Amino acid sequence: MKFKLYFMVLLIRFLFFYCIIWDKDPNSWLEVRSVLPLLTQKKYYKTLRYGYARGSEPVRYVDGISEYAQILGQAVK
Repeated sequence: MKFKLYFMVLLIRFLFFYCIIWDKDPNSWLEVRSVLPLLTQKKYYKTLRYGYARGSEPVRYVDGISEYAQILGQAVK
């Protein structure tokens, strides 16, 4: 569990760093969402401490949560 948390902290630092370099807002999910899939490309993941990362998984995970939240929001209305 601690390793996963540590890895997530490193991933967040990486994202923050690249968002700033590419003039994107690291606090905006839509802009971070465009940076995450780059983790699967060698020219970017070689800068990560542990190498290759599956950047598309968090995107699908958060998109699923957002979709579920919209469904719940419509059901409550």
